[in-house]
Amino acid sequence: MKKTPKTATFPNFPFTPEQLAWMELLVSGKLEQGIGCLQGDGNYCCLGVAMESLGIRPDGNSVSNPNYTNVAVYHVMVYPDAEPIKFTTSLPMYVWKKLQLKSNFGAISPPVEVRILTKSRKPITKTLESLAQLNDVHGYTFEKIVEFMRKYPDRVFTNLTPEVEALPVVPAIPNQSGNQ
Repeated sequence: MKKTPKTATFPNFPFTPEQLAWMELLVSGKLEQGIGCLQGDGNYCCLGVAMESLGIRPDGNSVSNPNYTNVAVYHVMVYPDAEPIKFTTSLPMYVWKKLQLKSNFGAISPPVEVRILTKSRKPITKTLESLAQLNDVHGYTFEKIVEFMRKYPDRVFTNLTPEVEALPVVPAIPNQSGNQ
């Protein structure tokens, strides 16, 4: 069953077809969520899903073009008595530019501060700085990440135009008796 993301704070935000396809794939339930790398053991970070939505496998190979060479930044972990593990944590430039993201790790700019309650009911403030952080550190589900992108598109995407910026709240006009 397809889940529908909540309404955007910017209802007229000009999401591109690529951005919408990415958000739809995130909430489709077709890909399992994981952490730590774009894709590993069949699980995906929200940024790995971004690559899949454009037809590019997170291992750097393109579904439509096996010679695709604009791969993400790779890291290699080496353990004693084991084969090195190669993984990637950030998007190739083509992907983040195509999706009009603010960076290769899905920067949230300016960052968003949220107040949450810990398990012991103590309120704390967390600063949300990237989509990768929402996925890997704060435990946001794909659905919650899509809700976040729809609520704060101006902080995630670069394609905000003046005509869709949030309008200021206009105070109610008092009636003739002076009551609002």
